[in-house]
Amino acid sequence: MAVLADAGVTGATGYLVGLGPLTSERQARWLVDNLWGTVIPEPIIDLLGKASDPRAEGRRIVADIARAYVEIPGVTGVHMMGHRAEAESAEIIVASDILDLR
Repeated sequence: MAVLADAGVTGATGYLVGLGPLTSERQARWLVDNLWGTVIPEPIIDLLGKASDPRAEGRRIVADIARAYVEIPGVTGVHMMGHRAEAESAEIIVASDILDLR
């Protein structure tokens, strides 16, 4: 985003960051291996694998990431993606408190 800000682009447009719910270590590894462009750092995958409730840990992780992204100048929101994950996505958005930042 710094390069875009230096070019004056971030003041003229907004950017959405694509995120999706993380429900397990297995799912995270599948996404990395099979969905082109997906980046999930190994420490996050390890957290999911060690969690007693991986789904809740995944919600917490993605909510924290969403909150961090929308605090970056030029990022105007997140695009939550996931097959049949509408309810999970809504829970993440609420947990992230990003609606309060608008």
